Amino acid sequence: MLGQVAMKRLKESGFRLRITPSSRVLSESQTVALAREADGVVAGIESWSRHVIVACPSLKVISRVGVGVDRIDFEAVHERKIKVQTTPDPIAEPVAELALTMILSLLRQIPVYTASMSRSRWQPVPGRLLAGKTIGIVGLGRIGKKMVQLLEPFGLTILVSETKPGRGFMRRHGLRLVTLKKLLSRSDIVTLHLAYSPLVKGLIGREQLGLMKRGSLLVNTARGGLVDHEALVWALRNRRIAGAALDVFETEPYRGVLSRLPNVITTPHVASFTEESRGAMEEQAVNSLLKELAR
Repeated sequence: MLGQVAMKRLKESGFRLRITPSSRVLSESQTVALAREADGVVAGIESWSRHVIVACPSLKVISRVGVGVDRIDFEAVHERKIKVQTTPDPIAEPVAELALTMILSLLRQIPVYTASMSRSRWQPVPGRLLAGKTIGIVGLGRIGKKMVQLLEPFGLTILVSETKPGRGFMRRHGLRLVTLKKLLSRSDIVTLHLAYSPLVKGLIGREQLGLMKRGSLLVNTARGGLVDHEALVWALRNRRIAGAALDVFETEPYRGVLSRLPNVITTPHVASFTEESRGAMEEQAVNSLLKELAR
């Protein structure tokens, strides 16, 4: 659901609004029921499949609050000449901040302490420092670059796996470009920040997890489909890696076993969900929508 500021902006522009009734992800039938007469939509993470797009004959613009477009059928969109807009600018900082929070929490055993203290157990266990570690960043877009900037004060070795690296940024920040295999085998922490497409589905599977150091950590705030969750459960239960933190899942809401493992942090797809960033994303999405509809 949109905030009051964004809705006021749309109303003042003369549009009749139909509002999502809840914060849950809409089913395709619910999306069609709301959008079948719409000229434009401010979209969340609901599916915009060919079925949905065909059922919305007036649709001209999908303006997404966020950056993920893997749930939009681009072939169907292009056939209908529907414009797709995203809100990349406000995303980078909150997502990178959550990824860093997850890394520090895993290293300092915060999930373990929280669970034991909730049971009235005073049970100190040694944590680990982030300083001096080797961290692998998979994907060096806006979020990956912001992650580099947040990590620099810790005195880390930063490895990067990226198909189109910005050479100037890499050079200024002393980053090392390596293959994914080398990144996985050499990193103490691996954090995923690449865009999703069918080509990278299951990018981190059992083979890749087997390459990671024992005692290493995996963080995914990008897209759930990048990680084979069954393989990750295997790696965690067999102590192939020490821990993981996940904000995204292939099926959401997620209610699987990863949420119940003591060495895993799970959050409900909230990496970009701060008061500041949500307002900025909604403003950008509404402005993009109005601009396209005015053409």
